[in-house]
Amino acid sequence: MKKSRQYKRSLDTHSKKRAWERYNLELTNSDLDMLVGQIKEGIAEFIRGYSNTRSVHKVKCQDLELPVLYSRTLKRIVTILPERELIK
Repeated sequence: MKKSRQYKRSLDTHSKKRAWERYNLELTNSDLDMLVGQIKEGIAEFIRGYSNTRSVHKVKCQDLELPVLYSRTLKRIVTILPERELIK
């Protein structure tokens, strides 16, 4: 099933909100693209699998290490997780 642009946009908005709430970090679309790039290029550290299509990774952004939930099918960050998720 193909996801709509609106759905993908809402994931980006959600991720930015969670980054602000949890880390007081203001992310842009370019920042999210950079975080996805870290995962695709193998720079990000794999923390654990979450489901068949989603996984938790540790990415670096503005001198912070952030745990993120990444969707392989959408090739997008689903959310920015709390710091406690960095523990394997």
